[in-house]
Amino acid sequence: LKENIIPEIIIKNSSDMRINIWSAGCSTGEEPYSIAMLIQENFAFLLPDWSIYILGTDVCNNALGQARKGIYRKRAMRLLKEYEKNRYFEEEPGENFKINEQIKKMVEFRYFNLVGESYPLPETGQWDIIFCCNVTIYFKLETTKRVIDNYYKNLKPGGYLFIGYSETLQNINDEFELIEINGNFLYRKPECGRKILSVQDVSVLDKKIKKIPTTESVKIDTTKNINELYNEALEMFIKEDFDGAMEKITKYLILKPDNETARLLLIRLYIERENFKNALEESDKVIKINPLLDTTYYLRGIIHKNLGNITMSLDNFKKLLYLNKNFPLAYYYIAELYNFLGNIDDAVKQYQNAIKLLDKYPDDEPLEFTTGYRAKILRDICKIQLKKIAKE
Repeated sequence: LKENIIPEIIIKNSSDMRINIWSAGCSTGEEPYSIAMLIQENFAFLLPDWSIYILGTDVCNNALGQARKGIYRKRAMRLLKEYEKNRYFEEEPGENFKINEQIKKMVEFRYFNLVGESYPLPETGQWDIIFCCNVTIYFKLETTKRVIDNYYKNLKPGGYLFIGYSETLQNINDEFELIEINGNFLYRKPECGRKILSVQDVSVLDKKIKKIPTTESVKIDTTKNINELYNEALEMFIKEDFDGAMEKITKYLILKPDNETARLLLIRLYIERENFKNALEESDKVIKINPLLDTTYYLRGIIHKNLGNITMSLDNFKKLLYLNKNFPLAYYYIAELYNFLGNIDDAVKQYQNAIKLLDKYPDDEPLEFTTGYRAKILRDICKIQLKKIAKE
C-alpha cells in the first residue's frame, strides 16, 4: 500500500486530486484508522489540497460506536511502534489510548449491510481501494458472489480489492485480475485492454507461494561479529523495526565510534522517531569524521525542513549538490522549498532539473531515502507540481 498502490493512485488521480477508500466490515475501526495513519505519515506533504475520503462500514452499531470514539486498550496497540503511539494517540485513564482528532477527521463511519443493499459510493467517482478482510467467510457462496460482484461494479478501473490471507476469489469471480506485489497477492479491477488472470492461473500461483521459504527453513548462525551487528541493524531498519535497529546500531557504535555509515543509519533512526535534536548532533559528528560525505547534507536538509528552518534546509541541500550533482531528491526538495517560499521561477527550474536527472533512471529503479518510491513516481510527482504551478 505504502510503496506501490498509494503512489500509483496519486499519479492516476492527479487531475481530480481525490483518493477514495472503503473499509467494509471495519468492526471497531482499527483498519480505517491505520490506513489514515499510513497516508498521513507518508503522503500528507504531497497531498495538501487533496480530498482523502476513508469510509468504514459495519453491521454492528455497538462496534461503530466504539470506532467513532476511537479509544483502544493497550493490547490493541501492541503492533504499533512507540513513535506512532506518541504521534497519533493520547493516553487516557486505565491504560487506554485515544486516536487524535487529525486522524479521526479523516475517517467516516457508517452502518451498512453488505447483503441486499445498494452499495455506497463516494461523493465523486468510484472507490480506488476496497478492504474486505475475513468478512465474506461467514457468507453462503451465492451471497459472497453477489458481494464481490458489487465490489467489482463500484471500483474504478484499476482499483484494488484487499481480502483476507485465507480467502480467494477462485470459483467466485473471474473478472478481477490477481496480481503480485512484493510477494503479496491481491486483486485488481482490470483497466481497458488489460489481460485478466484466469482462475486456472491461480493454481500455478499457489504452487509458487508454497515455494517461498519460511523463517523456520533458514538456519541462523549464532556466532556474531561486529559487521553482522550493522547488517542486522540495517535489515531491521528496512523492515521498520526501529527499536531493534536502534539497539543494534548503538552496540555497533560502541565498538566502532568513527564509522560514518553506521552514524548515518543512527541519524535516520532519530529522524524516524522525530528526535531531530539528536539527529542534528549526530550529523555534526559525521561531518567531523568526513566533511565531504554528501548523504550527511541530505539528512541535515531533511532535519531542518522538519524543524521549519527553511533557509538552513536549502543551504544543506545546495551543499549536497555541490558535492554530488546527480542526487534527484535534492533537486526535488529544493524545488518544494522554493515553491513554499513563493520563488516560483526557481521552483520550476529545480523541478525541471529533477525530471531531467530522473529521465536517466530506469522507471522501476528504487530511490534511496524514500518510502519505496521508484524513479518514475518521483518524476511524475515533479510533473504534477509543474502543472499545478502552470494553472496558478
